[in-house]
Amino acid sequence: MQYIIGIGANIGDTLINIRTAIETIEQSQNIKILKKSSLYSSDALLKDDAPEDWDIKYLNAAIKIETDLEPLELLDYLKQVEQIIGRNLNAPVWSPRVIDLDILAAEDLVLKTDKLTIPHKEILNRSFALLPLLEIKNDWQHPEYLNLDLDKHILTLSKLEKLKQRISGTMRMGICNLSSQSFSDGHLTDSQRLENFYQLIDDGAEIIDLGAESTKLKATEVKTDDEFNKLDEFLRLIKNNIKNLKYRPLISIDTRKTEVIRKILEKHNDIISMINDVECNDIDEKAKLIAKYNKNYVMTHNLGIINRDKYLDKDNAIKEVVDFFLVRKQSLIRAGVREENIYFDLGFGFSKKAEVAQLLLKNINDIQKIIKFKSLIGHSRKPSILNLPKDSSIEDLDQATKKLTAILEQQSINIVRVHKI
Repeated sequence: MQYIIGIGANIGDTLINIRTAIETIEQSQNIKILKKSSLYSSDALLKDDAPEDWDIKYLNAAIKIETDLEPLELLDYLKQVEQIIGRNLNAPVWSPRVIDLDILAAEDLVLKTDKLTIPHKEILNRSFALLPLLEIKNDWQHPEYLNLDLDKHILTLSKLEKLKQRISGTMRMGICNLSSQSFSDGHLTDSQRLENFYQLIDDGAEIIDLGAESTKLKATEVKTDDEFNKLDEFLRLIKNNIKNLKYRPLISIDTRKTEVIRKILEKHNDIISMINDVECNDIDEKAKLIAKYNKNYVMTHNLGIINRDKYLDKDNAIKEVVDFFLVRKQSLIRAGVREENIYFDLGFGFSKKAEVAQLLLKNINDIQKIIKFKSLIGHSRKPSILNLPKDSSIEDLDQATKKLTAILEQQSINIVRVHKI
């Protein structure tokens, strides 16, 4: 039988939770996913006496599946998936939740029991359930209301906003540079950087990477306190506006300093999802922090950030890169960092001439099989990997970045880091 499953989440790493639910269902031997909807944003559905802090926007989606499971068997399975992701099934009704999986419809089946009603008993009253369902199956009709004009009916429901963020496939990490020394964004004012942050959300960035120290050649090193203060100020701005965001992005912090990581996680642990480390020095201390706060961690290959007078030799490039990651892997795992939380970045722009960069990119899937980490590619506006001259315009770099991004997404790279989505 074919079912349509509604998915929602409004606390925690909401998009990750939705993606994890879908991935878990995909791995089931008894279930085949046939179609996925877009991602939607909706206001929380609340009772009049609900606590104020329950008023958090939801992310919503739906999937169409085929399975030989009977309805009650499927319901039990979905509850198991919810628990795996971390939902408290004993939490108060309508309270915020890390994941919510509902059977919305099942072909023309009508089922009414104390435990399960199909179609969902509120399906015609909730746009956040009905619209994703209709996107997947636009000719769907409620089997008990065959004469209902759904197009007109939808106009009577609360509005729902379709997002450009995606519920599967390669994730897009948008770059938000806070440094005045940044190669391409150094001229922006603080208000313009905040506008860029919002624009990245509108354009579909699933993750936004915040950095307050430029790593371009000849950039002046930023003091730890200055870097932290810049990040802290921007994160406080985000928090002040986060309730109004139609999509709360996963936040990554781009820093190479252990003390910045420590201070940022102590103060802003609640909204930080990832640490993006371009240097990977002091790895034992960083590993303790990543494990303590259970964050994702990106380690970037380099031969030095401050003194960049060395280049990777082409003949040994793949082995040296693999060894670099495997050595640091030991420290991370030993400290208790979960393997699924670790990403690797080949470090295009750091110690690699064009021919070496191209070699590594060509062999990225083989490298990933050896080190067994998820992949992040930071290719945006980097001439060496884009096969462009160093003096290329931003427009030419962005166009080449877009083309390579499309190729990387076909290769199932986990994250692409780009200036423009």
